[in-house]
Parts: sequence; structure tokens; C-alpha cells
Amino acid sequence: MAPRLPMCFILLSDILSSQSFQYPYKEMHTPSMRAFQMKPRFTENEETTERRTPANKRQAINWVIQGVERCLAEQQLPSPPENNGIRFRKKKNSNRVYTYNRREDASLVDALYLMVNAKNQKEVIYAGKRIEVLMKIGRGRHNFPVEVTERVIKATAEIGLVALSLDLLRRMLEDSFPSPIAYIAVINALRKNGRLSLIEDILTELGNSCRSHNKEPRTSTSEAMGVDIVAFNSFIAALCGAAVKDIPFSSQGGSTGLENFDDMLFNGNNSTDATSSSQKYLYKALNLLKGDTARKRFALSDDPDIYSFNTVISAAAKCSRSVSSDFIHFIMDSCLRSMKLRGLEADSFTYNARIQAELGFGEQDDNKNSKAIQLIDAAFSENKFDRYTVNLAIIPLLQYDRHHELLKIMRSFYVSNANNGKLVSSAFEAFLNTLVQNYELDYANSVFEEFFLSSHQEKKSPNRFQMSQEIHVVTNGSWAKNQFGKGVKIGSIEPTTRHFNILLSGYSKMYRPNSKNSEDAISIASKAFGLLDATLRIGVPLDKYSVSSLMMFPTSSEEITLLLKR
Repeated sequence: MAPRLPMCFILLSDILSSQSFQYPYKEMHTPSMRAFQMKPRFTENEETTERRTPANKRQAINWVIQGVERCLAEQQLPSPPENNGIRFRKKKNSNRVYTYNRREDASLVDALYLMVNAKNQKEVIYAGKRIEVLMKIGRGRHNFPVEVTERVIKATAEIGLVALSLDLLRRMLEDSFPSPIAYIAVINALRKNGRLSLIEDILTELGNSCRSHNKEPRTSTSEAMGVDIVAFNSFIAALCGAAVKDIPFSSQGGSTGLENFDDMLFNGNNSTDATSSSQKYLYKALNLLKGDTARKRFALSDDPDIYSFNTVISAAAKCSRSVSSDFIHFIMDSCLRSMKLRGLEADSFTYNARIQAELGFGEQDDNKNSKAIQLIDAAFSENKFDRYTVNLAIIPLLQYDRHHELLKIMRSFYVSNANNGKLVSSAFEAFLNTLVQNYELDYANSVFEEFFLSSHQEKKSPNRFQMSQEIHVVTNGSWAKNQFGKGVKIGSIEPTTRHFNILLSGYSKMYRPNSKNSEDAISIASKAFGLLDATLRIGVPLDKYSVSSLMMFPTSSEEITLLLKR
């Protein structure tokens, strides 16, 4: 029986004999260096454009592969003469034709496109094997340019070939230090797969490689290299994600990060030792943010930034319902102290996480969210709030009968973001939904009238709650220092079907046609039909959910007929 050939030779034979690689080829022992130079995206004479955002993951990977093409290919205008290099492909709606000086270059690009256009996982794996063989061939004969290797690592990591991208990255670290485009993609892919120990190993290897390269002689203009802070933040996010999901804690692949855990946290009180995985992951993330621990260990280019601390604070807030309040306060207070030492100011994200944590604690005791109210006041007085802060503040402020201040907050948010109608509309969907879920239906209806119907009706019904009066009454409130509303008209943004459906769902849940108090049922139905009339008058379309919800209110066939005629 004839001996079997190794898989790499079988794949190589496949590649070189494939129909898709039968391009005119000219043997060149000394390839032109132009084929290996990374061409800049823009020159001084070209106008720059804004950075584009890919519509989906496939388009993003396609752009990475196009970068590989530009690095390997020679661009000629118009089409090059026959037998001048390897003619590869012509772009649609373009007169550019790419030619290659090596068959491996054309084969690599073709394999990358085969990978991104694969119809199933089996085709992705097959394309990955072809890429792996080609990268080994290129390494043995003529190395691919560093820019090409980095982009191949990024493309394979984003498509899901994590093992291949990790292997290529580690091989690259033997000769050179990669750019963030490569190792950040690998770390993000490992994070999606929950491979925390591997992320820690990769960061350690990157740090060791960085330190060894920094020891080499440098020119006077070159700067010392460092691991990008985004890679470190991805590791922090992975630890925090594991804390939120309460994944079993593992110390494999590096230090546990739990040194002096009990002594630092509880001053030796063994009765409150942490036993949950969430606490251990949070504490490990906190230890990495202290002092210069992370910078020394992973050779970071920068110290931990506001995103690093906000990630830990946010994760602690999400664990507030399952972890003791003492531990969560310890984590948050430690982060705030470290931020202050580094000169980092809390932003809206920081306040949102802290408010969310206090609201979680408020459900466990009878303090009516007093600490959350203090944080809400601080966030708005320092003008560090966003749509999520407003949404979190709704119920606490209503509990403390601060209706007028809540209205002023909503109005200030509306006016300051009036130039972005989509943002305002989406934010008020959340506001209305929060009010309806907490049975503040009358207040929700008043919010809808004030901010979306006020410009469509000349005179409001006198028995309705007049929100405009509430807004004008407040002149010495805690946020009256800022002047809002100049040149902006409340009600300029049109309501949507979603706004109507949120309110309608609240009325349908409260409607009890067979209840003893039939007057309440009649009142609720009347309000629902009044809302329907206002919505139809301004031309908001109804959908299936709207119609099915409205069908709860008619009690006879005649009423159903009248409703359908509307």
C-alpha cells in the first residue's frame, strides 16, 4: 500500500492545480519590491474622507482582505498586457486590475475570499486549511509582508478561525512585534469564546515580546513600543463578563490576582470571606487597575483609562442583586479612588452604573433609594447625564414626588438633542415604557401629550394633567442654572407607532370590563380611544399589535364596527 502524503502536501497540490488559480504566470526569481510595499490609503494630494463603518461583519472582513490585495498586488491602469505577472481580478465599476508576482500571493487572496464567501462552516474550515498551508509556504520561501500577516490574522479571527489566528500571531511574535490590528482581533475572538486564561497568556507574551524589542537599539526618533490599552480593556471586559455570568473561577494560565483578598477587603474578618466566582473575578480586575500593576506586567503603552474603570464599575452594578452591598461598594469606591489618583473624572457612564447599583440595593431595604437620589442629583448638577441616566431617574424621582424636576430633566434632554430626532424618539420610547411598567400610566400619557402632541393640538382638555404648567413653575430647582429651550420647539419631533403601542399596552393591562367598578373600565377605554383619535389625527400608522390591543375594549359587535370605521 502506497504511503499517504501529509495533509499540507495534499492541500498544496489542491491549491496549485485548482481552476481558480490558472492565471497567466511568469516565473520571476526576484519579485518586484513594489508587490510587497504597503501602499498608503491616502497621499498628500488626495482628499481624505471620514472613516467608514461596515454594515456587517462580512463587509468588515472584505475590507481587511482588500487591504491584503493592496499590500501584495501591483495596480495598473488600464488592464496590464498579457503575461505580465499574474492577472488576478478586476474590481467592479473600476478600471483597476491587480497583478501578482508570486503564485502564493494570488492564492492567498483567493483563499481569503473563499473563506469570507463560504456558505457553511465546512467551507470556512477548508479555506482556513488552505490559508494555513500558504502562510507556512510563504514563511519558508519568501515571507509575506508584516502588513499582510497582520490582516490575515485579523480576518481569520473575525471569521471564527480562532486557533489559526492564534497560531499565526504566536509565530509572528517570534520575529517581530505585531500592530494592534492583529492582536486585538485575536483577543476579542478569545473573549467571545470565554477563553480568559488564553487572553492572559497572550497579553503576557505580548508584554515579553515588547520588552525584548525595546531592548534593541533604536533611532533617536523612534519611540518605545507598548501593548495597546484597548487589548487590556478587552481582558478587563472579559473578566467582568465572567463575573456577571458567575462563571466558575479558574486560576489557570496566570496569576489568580487574589493576593491579600481577605485582608484588603474585610481587614481579616473571615466570617465574610468571598466564595462566589463573581467576587473573585471583580477583585482580580480591580487588582489589575491598581497602581502600575498592569503596565509593568503587560508592558502597556498607557495606564488604565476611564473605560477600564467604567467596565469594572458597570459589572459591579450588574452583580448588585447577587453580591453583598458591602463588596460592591468596596469595588466601586476603590475604582473611584484610583480614578481620582490618575486624574480621571467620572462621566455619565460612571454615574449610570453607580445609580443602577443603588437601585438594586434599594429593592432589598426600605430606604426608598436615598443614595440613588443623591447620585442622580450629582449627575444632573454636574451635567454628566445621558438618556440612560434620565431613564434610571424616573422612578426614584416619582417616589420622592419630584414630578416637576423630572419634567424639567426630560425637557432639557429633548431640547439638547432635538437635532437628533431618532435618538430622542428612541429615548422617549424607553421613558414611556418605564412609566407604563411601573403603573404610572397617567403620567406617561401626559409625557406623550406634552412632547409629541402639543404641536398638533391648539387647546388641551382642561381635565388633563397640564405638564407645561409644571415645567414653567420650576424656576429655582436644583438644575435651574442651565438655560434650555432656546430656539427649539417642544413637539417638533413626530411620534411613532411604537410610542402609541407602549401606552396602549398599559391601558389594555389595566382594563377589566367585568370588574365591579365599571366606571374605571369605562374611563380607561375612553382614554384609550382618545389616544387613538389623537394618533390618527396626526397620521401615525397603526400596526397589527395596535389593532389587536384595541380589540380588547369593545364590548359588543356594534362597538367593534365603530372602532373599525375609525
